[in-house]
Amino acid sequence: MDKPRRHKERINTPPLIMADPSRKDSFQRIYWLLVPFFCISLGYYLWAVSAGWNNTITDSHAFRQTQTAITTYYMVKQPFKLAYETPVLGPPWSIPMEFPLYQWIVATLVKTFGFALDQTGRFVSACFYLLTLIPVYFLLGTLRVRPIHRLAVLSLLLVSPFYIFWSRTFMIETCGLFLSTAYLACTLRWLEKRNLKWLLVLSVFCGTLGALVKITTFLPFALLAGLFVIRDYLSFPLRMPNAKKLFISVITASIIVGIPFLTAIAWAKYADSLKEMNALGRFLTSKSLDAWNFGTFEQKTSAQVWWTIIERIPELFSTRMVFWVFACLAIPALLATYHRRWKQTFACCLLFFLAPAIMTNLHFVHNYYMVANGAFLIMAVGLLLIAILERPKSAIFGIVLFGIVISGGIIGNQTTFLPVQRKNANNFMPLAIQIRDKTPPDAVNIYVGFDWDPMIPYYSERRSLMIPEWAALNLGVQDVRNALLSVKNERIGSVFISRPSRWSKDIIMDLMKEVGLHPGQVYLFNP
Repeated sequence: MDKPRRHKERINTPPLIMADPSRKDSFQRIYWLLVPFFCISLGYYLWAVSAGWNNTITDSHAFRQTQTAITTYYMVKQPFKLAYETPVLGPPWSIPMEFPLYQWIVATLVKTFGFALDQTGRFVSACFYLLTLIPVYFLLGTLRVRPIHRLAVLSLLLVSPFYIFWSRTFMIETCGLFLSTAYLACTLRWLEKRNLKWLLVLSVFCGTLGALVKITTFLPFALLAGLFVIRDYLSFPLRMPNAKKLFISVITASIIVGIPFLTAIAWAKYADSLKEMNALGRFLTSKSLDAWNFGTFEQKTSAQVWWTIIERIPELFSTRMVFWVFACLAIPALLATYHRRWKQTFACCLLFFLAPAIMTNLHFVHNYYMVANGAFLIMAVGLLLIAILERPKSAIFGIVLFGIVISGGIIGNQTTFLPVQRKNANNFMPLAIQIRDKTPPDAVNIYVGFDWDPMIPYYSERRSLMIPEWAALNLGVQDVRNALLSVKNERIGSVFISRPSRWSKDIIMDLMKEVGLHPGQVYLFNP
């Protein structure tokens, strides 16, 4: 009697609640549309990043790009050393800022293969950015994002107008970003798989290099890694920790976070000791620049400062109008509808604002500092799209929305940054070539009124003494006299004075006579 009844129940089972394998397969096919989107994004990145490839490295923040480049130029000409030269503030020429890993890699490629320096610097920077996609992929894995869905975030990173532009510059930013991201990915993966000891070693290795190369980029990543190490003691309600587990957590945090920071502190002390030997470099020690780096309390609470930082956000995704329309209309609606990953999305937004909250002045003055934290905001949008894709009923909508966001990135790059890349800012080159041709290779030129922007010294391939205009340095007449005295035993080329300047021609000439300097010629410029 039981068997016929069970058989009858099977026969009468409504077909609407039976499993439909074809329906699941159809959603799988929809998800695989992310693969061609990723390929298109990668192809567009490689094409867009090559625009203006052979132009000068002065398209934006020429000061920072050529400062890195002139350091690398003299590395190519000399054996590698920790006390590397940045010959713009007079002898002794070593005024090290960051640990020169990026510069060493570029110089090695130039020495080995004879590549052009500017293009090699761009190539290495772009490679580091592409390598950053690898740890981002594994970081998304720790958030339980399916491999196919991770392509959504990677695609957004590839078509970001901001990252396309800055990843092709002659700067250390993407090197620091890659190392910091790899450090975080290895740390989180090791916390999941503690039997994989090599992940702990790799985490400390990447973290140490990341802290040395760009401590301002590394800091938020280190704080996040430390929070994950002690996350068991941050849950509510608070519990009395097991003494053994607490000890292990402290040791782990000391290794993962402490070693990179202690190494960075040791490097900063070493670099400061070299800067102190230079008449002008002593104004650039880490202690002297603390206020400049971190900003003031007034800046941290200033609406104007924060609005300046916030209004750069659209560059990560598209044009300003497209971004703000999407942010004001689409994002709130999506957050209200799709609740699955809103905590992760919110956490990524907080991480984006953490860096400028700590180093406010740096992010306020230098727009390229968003390289360090912009990826968090892109991940926030990517996770929001992933939350849509993870619901079978909204998969098609998610793919369409994803395509719109990708298109927005391409449009933003075309209208905002691509024209800057294609325009060759080389109006200074005739002067640089003239200086190079008429000045002996071992001569030192003196620049007044150019701040310490090494654009002309770099392209003229000559060492220089540049008297900074930066008011925050509080240079006095005696400081300028000491700087001029430092080149007394050098072969002096010419003096270039750009007006207006804090230092008039008469003052500079009088000081040069006092220390016994006799320049070949004096050139005055009126911009």
